[in-house]
Amino acid sequence: MNTQLETRCLACGVLSVREARFCRQCGTSLRVDELASSTELVSPDAVTVDLTAHQRSTEQFRLPTAPVAVAETRIESADLDRHLANVYRAQVIERAQHKRRMAVALLLAAVSIV
Repeated sequence: MNTQLETRCLACGVLSVREARFCRQCGTSLRVDELASSTELVSPDAVTVDLTAHQRSTEQFRLPTAPVAVAETRIESADLDRHLANVYRAQVIERAQHKRRMAVALLLAAVSIV
């Protein structure tokens, strides 16, 4: 690809088109340099509220210091493939049943019009 039309993500290194705002791989903002070099981050027309007089504490929003236990589940690749195949099969069956229900409804509507 033409490097002048690309930008590289600083977090994961994936190349994206220059116009991209976020990395397509990790979601990191690709326009960090523009924001950092900009002297005016807020539009002059934006309505803003001065909050310097409000001295509220954010202590209530602190995360717990103790690590949270997370159950770890490992699954084999073959098991995952089987599960995904079953999910896909169920979705295909549901779509087919929906199409049949719609066809019957249309036929009943056509019969009642005649």
